[in-house]
Amino acid sequence: MNAKSATSHPATNEDDLYRPSTAVTASQQAQTEFDTLRRAAEKGDAEAQTYLGTLYANGLMVPQDHAEAVQWYRLAAEQGDSVAQFCLGAMYDFGRCVGQDQHEAVRWYRLAADQGHTGAQFNLGVMYANGVGVTQDYAEAAKWYRSIAEAVIDSTDPISGFVDCIQYELGRFHANGYGVPKDDSEACGWYRLAAEQGNATALVRLRKATAKADPEAQFSLGELLDRRCSSANEKKEAFLWLSLAAYQGHTKAQNLLALKHACGDGVDQDHAEALRWYRQAADQGDSTAQYCIGRIYAKGEGVEKDMDEAQRWYRLAAEQGNAFAQQELGSILLNDEKATVNDEEAARWINLAAEQGRPAAQIALAQLFAEGRGVPKNESKAAFWLYLAARQRVDVAKSKLGRVYGEGMGVAPDHALASAFSVQGSSGLDSTEKQLDALEREFRRDERLRAIVLGRTIQAVLCERRGQSNR
Repeated sequence: MNAKSATSHPATNEDDLYRPSTAVTASQQAQTEFDTLRRAAEKGDAEAQTYLGTLYANGLMVPQDHAEAVQWYRLAAEQGDSVAQFCLGAMYDFGRCVGQDQHEAVRWYRLAADQGHTGAQFNLGVMYANGVGVTQDYAEAAKWYRSIAEAVIDSTDPISGFVDCIQYELGRFHANGYGVPKDDSEACGWYRLAAEQGNATALVRLRKATAKADPEAQFSLGELLDRRCSSANEKKEAFLWLSLAAYQGHTKAQNLLALKHACGDGVDQDHAEALRWYRQAADQGDSTAQYCIGRIYAKGEGVEKDMDEAQRWYRLAAEQGNAFAQQELGSILLNDEKATVNDEEAARWINLAAEQGRPAAQIALAQLFAEGRGVPKNESKAAFWLYLAARQRVDVAKSKLGRVYGEGMGVAPDHALASAFSVQGSSGLDSTEKQLDALEREFRRDERLRAIVLGRTIQAVLCERRGQSNR
């Protein structure tokens, strides 16, 4: 494992226990600021007590005094301040002014970790993995590691530099069944995430796994090399591993190979070969492949255009919850003269896609509510769905929402909002955020709409961030 290892000791450096994000600078007013901080701490302000403890722990503005630091950390920690709890745990962990007591360190780390302090969570994971201060417990270590690995870590968080190590450790746990079910596929997933961030040991582990003819490992390595693509040789190697996984029936590898053939990425463009790989994945019930086949027939890419065949494949994917397919199926049913179903079914599919956060579907659903087509006419709901699409920074939705407010369609007329939303392009993105925030508060009054705003939209954003989109 590389030098920055999750099995080395915790996130806290013993010479630098915790530095607040807002550094106290040495200036002519430094003493005044320090006195103000101390008065607040003496009055019981937990945050001030924590900062004061930090100053004494690190010798900033005052002579270094670990005893004084412990005193202030304890006062804040007993009030529930997670940073102070973490720092006090570190004092016991390293034996600073207090006797080294890792059992006591674990107690304070746990209190901070339960409040979401990532440094404390990491330290607990390391201590449980190594049996330091606690009985060795890989399951408990995996729990704390996963809580960090699955969180959105800000780059300013000190733990951000250890995320790849945590991902590597989770891969190792799953590869060996340490505290979690032995699962080579899960292990490869974590190794890949770590390798993507430059963890060389994780890449070595991933390569070793491919030697066992494990399709998940082959796909993970192939996709990693394909994304990185630092050389022509790496691209060829990526194609090789993806092909080996695809021939073993790995649907994601089959889809990726199909996409490469369809786009001519690293190989000659070959729509027939793309369709062949998509069919192999689709025959296993993969909704992404089913959607892509539908799109091939809808556009006539390498085959004769056939909307009936497109509709059939879209329906297979849509019934499995594929939002892209739901949107396309609804659109076909609305616009294809050969369609034998009514507008209500079309609206149902578009609504399902809209609730999964697809902005094009949200705009289409808004139009249906505005016209009363397939759904009862409701201009307020039309405005709401336009708002959700506009929230995703879709200029067309903002423009339409501007018209809605300009003409008072389902909402109170508001020419200021109409003017703000009518600005399209990058210059209009930031200027409308406050208006959208105000609209969100308004729309949240309805409990059902609130559930969609807080649930479906957030889910869509998270899926996009994690790269789980089908396209």
